[in-house]
Amino acid sequence: MIYNESTKSFIKLETALKELGFDQQTIDLALEYLDITKPRNNDLMRKIITRYYPKLMQYSYREKLIKAVKSEISNSDSEELKDRYIIFSSMATGPYFRYMTEALSGNAYIYSENKAMYMKPLTDFYGENAEAVWISTEISHRSDQSIHYVFTVNPIYSADVAIRTFKYVSPDDIIAQLLLCVYALDATELPKKSLLGKTKIPDTAEIAIKKLCEVVEKKPQTTTAVFCLFLAAYAEASYFAKEYRAFFDKNIVKYCDDLTQGLIYMKLSTNRIFDLIEAQPQCLTDRYILHFVKLPDKNGNYPVQMVKLAKDHPDIFIQTMKNARFDLGIIMEKMLKATDPNYDAKAVGLKAAQQEHISKNIAEHFKHRDEIYAYITGKAELDTILPFADEESCNGGHQNMNYVGEYGEDDFIIRCIAALSIGATKDTNDPLKLIDRELQHDTEFTVRAMIKAGLPIEIIIRALGWQTENSYFKEDIIKKITAIMPEFKDKAAIIDVSKMAVSSRLLYIRLLDIADSNKYKDEFFKLCDDNSKVIKAELVKVISAHKDWHDEVCKLLAQKKSAKRETALMIIENQGADAYRTELEKAYATEKSDKLKSKISELLGSEAKPAEISDEDLVTALTKGTKSKKVLWLFEQPFAPVHFTDDTVAKDIYLQALLLTYANANEGTLPPEGKTLAQKLKADELETFALEVLSRWLEKGAEAKTKWTMYFAAIYGGDEAINCLTDYIKKWSKQSLNMRVALAVKAVNAVALNGSSYALMTVDNISRKYKSRAVRAAAVDALANAAKQLGLTTQELADKIVPDMGFDEKMCRTFDFGSRKFSVYLTPQLDIEIFEGEKKLKNLPKIGVNDDPALAEKATADFKEMKKQMKTVIGAQKQRLEYVLMLDRKWTAEAWKALFVKNPLMHCFAIGLIWGIYENGYLKTSFRYLDDGSFTNSDDDEIELSEVMQIGLVHPLELTEHEKEAWLEQLDDYEIIQPFDQLRRKVYKVAEIDKNKTACEIFKNTEITNTTLVNRMTKAGWDKGQAQDAGFFYEFIRNDISGKEKDPDGKLVNIGMTAELKFSGTYIGYYEIEDVTVEELYFRLPDAAYNDNMKLGDVSPRYYSEVVLQLKKAINK
Repeated sequence: MIYNESTKSFIKLETALKELGFDQQTIDLALEYLDITKPRNNDLMRKIITRYYPKLMQYSYREKLIKAVKSEISNSDSEELKDRYIIFSSMATGPYFRYMTEALSGNAYIYSENKAMYMKPLTDFYGENAEAVWISTEISHRSDQSIHYVFTVNPIYSADVAIRTFKYVSPDDIIAQLLLCVYALDATELPKKSLLGKTKIPDTAEIAIKKLCEVVEKKPQTTTAVFCLFLAAYAEASYFAKEYRAFFDKNIVKYCDDLTQGLIYMKLSTNRIFDLIEAQPQCLTDRYILHFVKLPDKNGNYPVQMVKLAKDHPDIFIQTMKNARFDLGIIMEKMLKATDPNYDAKAVGLKAAQQEHISKNIAEHFKHRDEIYAYITGKAELDTILPFADEESCNGGHQNMNYVGEYGEDDFIIRCIAALSIGATKDTNDPLKLIDRELQHDTEFTVRAMIKAGLPIEIIIRALGWQTENSYFKEDIIKKITAIMPEFKDKAAIIDVSKMAVSSRLLYIRLLDIADSNKYKDEFFKLCDDNSKVIKAELVKVISAHKDWHDEVCKLLAQKKSAKRETALMIIENQGADAYRTELEKAYATEKSDKLKSKISELLGSEAKPAEISDEDLVTALTKGTKSKKVLWLFEQPFAPVHFTDDTVAKDIYLQALLLTYANANEGTLPPEGKTLAQKLKADELETFALEVLSRWLEKGAEAKTKWTMYFAAIYGGDEAINCLTDYIKKWSKQSLNMRVALAVKAVNAVALNGSSYALMTVDNISRKYKSRAVRAAAVDALANAAKQLGLTTQELADKIVPDMGFDEKMCRTFDFGSRKFSVYLTPQLDIEIFEGEKKLKNLPKIGVNDDPALAEKATADFKEMKKQMKTVIGAQKQRLEYVLMLDRKWTAEAWKALFVKNPLMHCFAIGLIWGIYENGYLKTSFRYLDDGSFTNSDDDEIELSEVMQIGLVHPLELTEHEKEAWLEQLDDYEIIQPFDQLRRKVYKVAEIDKNKTACEIFKNTEITNTTLVNRMTKAGWDKGQAQDAGFFYEFIRNDISGKEKDPDGKLVNIGMTAELKFSGTYIGYYEIEDVTVEELYFRLPDAAYNDNMKLGDVSPRYYSEVVLQLKKAINK
């Protein structure tokens, strides 16, 4: 191929086609056809011979084609080019063209949402046969291994279209041929007898039956799924030729269940096959009837076949209803009530039948099943089952029943909850699932039912604890239980909780505290040897509130058990060390634990530290005996020499002692002894050492037990360590293993501990950018902690940490080679220009013979690092400012100038974006900053800013159309390209009639495939909701946290907003592709309860607009 300017852009495509086996003639025709500088010549495509390319079916071969199409076709702005590529693909590969166009549709399986994109070019080329071509690629090359894959297609309701499609599918594709036979026959009207009594088979049926005969003559080997498709074709054919009925009748009983499910997937236009099935008495089973039990559609209509079965076979239908799963039985009875005015619910007795099923089902999960059954059915008292509490362990899966919703909170369900509470142990997974309740959703009802049933407090605390322990929503459940504890605080008593779940022990402490903390003081201190971090934290919180318990805290500090001493130190930290100074100094002198000694030293502080210890004694104390064992694995190979500041070499024992200060320290703290030892070493060599330590830890598999190496490396390893850890945070946060995500969280804390502007800016970026909510939350917390230490808000910290990259206020940075100096200037567009004196250079030159090697090497390395960091910083700030547009951040004019005018890197954002002066939250005037230092409004008139003005980023919904057009014209006149689309973005407002509603229904009832929805939502920054039973989730959530602040009670709370989109649900892991239905959109504050949603009129207009804009792109794309 000789390339011209138009065809040379398809080099990757040509290479990919060759590797798939396309001949050069076909490729040349394709490239000539794809040249959009010339009129479309469809005759070129008619010269192409359609072929089957086996490699096209394998992703490993197809991957290069996907990349080529994305690069050279998809990324083009030309719809004409995409249309031509679709036509070429269909002509070259026939019914397999969906694989050729995967990069256009997003998936090799084409669904209705992509149909419009394909139908335009197909119609242009194939005319009335375009629909047939489209169908051919949907039904071809289907897996024969399951009913779902064989039968699930978009239905064809035109016999003529089905017949025309035969021309475009392979005669050897048995599944495609049979699908077309079934659809063609089903869509053909049954023949009517003529006046002479003869019946003529319609043409479409005759052709379809002929095609069926051709398939049968090939005697293909079949799977169960394909055999069922044969049965369907024979059943349809029997309505036109009776001889096909015998084969169907002979086999239907054996394959009834599989075929019925397949027919439901197919959504045929008639019930002909079901009528043939129901003519066989052996097929009228519970299983068959339950296939059709579904909720009514949005118009209130139940499935036709379900209503027909109830009418034609009432006795069988009712018996099936009484035997059915709870939820299906309810649907069946509601259908009978809606369609049969004579239905007598009391006489049928569904409720009694369901109670019997529930009682037996629960009892079967217990060893003492007879006694449990007798209690649930009201034939025995609670005392008869209480002795079994230590012997039972009840497990069970969800039962899909809503007894309370259907029948109310009666004595039966209370007895069920009491019985299940007896069986709640460490080996259970929420036994409430056996009655379709979940502690997360039914917390208050469950607790009150336990109390009503008369369960002792010991069993209540134990059962609630074990059920909470195994829940994804542990914190939420504990919060709800705590909220209703005042209702049963009179049940508080001292019990043995030592063998109960952590959640039980936590609830126990809270109950005692709510009942009477002074009364149970001794019990609190008795529990202080608990090793659980959660329990320690709760006890510290309770005891810290009582400064009058000073003497007991002092006794706790003197205990032999280190767990108790550690708890005492946590309490002292909360209450203030001054009141315990004498005791702390005594404790420091006798403390043997390095970890606790470090904590005491931290509490005592620098002013009143115990007597200073020499470096030599400190090293000896840290490495004494076998203490060095913790770090010796790092010294299996020698390190490069590390020198003291006096140029003497530090011995390995000294470096081991330095590392041990981190290995022994409380996680996430800076050990003062480590700082003391590190200060004596040369900083550049210490940095190299820290990087090597990190490298060796990573090579060893990054074990969690030695994660302290991350903290050490983050403190002393410079920006390179920060970059390395950031890469691993990204990698670990994407892994499915919880331990790796947990390690990513710790790595975020390590990076934040570095404290440099670059490190904190990296953490700030993580808080918004990463998909893992745990990692994002860790970043938010780490920033809040850093801000607290600096006496700033998190937003002020985010401003403060934007680096200037060494540029001065004239936008210049100098790089010194010794004999030469180079001035690097930053342009308003954030490009760099390099000058040597007056001479402009293309790049920083190589080191010359007359240059100072040390200075030049450092300057070159600094230049490369600057360019790398600039890309990171600019990307992070761009994303942060789009976030500001969404969450409505304000600055004082003084703070705004400090950030956007004085910081060289932020200058382009000041110039390229439209800003506003706000009063009481409302826009008063919009303005733009000019690179000469002045400010102008939309009329290009100069304005002045006073230092106290409130400045914010303008959202287009705050501007009139006139103002917006004026700004766009001004930006165009000055040739300014905005850093991101600020003014042209679409805006959405809450309708006046919807302002008092909490649910936004813009997207309600929108259908979309689950894979498409999940991919687009997660890409847009939304998290999947928590997995419910069977691994399904039913909502997407985005938490937009801009920082933290203290509430009136002094508690740190999140600032920002939360949005939640409900949908019909899909599996959280692997997706079997299916349509899902989008439901309502809700808004609430980040720390609000799950259902405490805001009125739409109270939601920030810009936040509402931005969220709806995101969802429009994701759902209605």
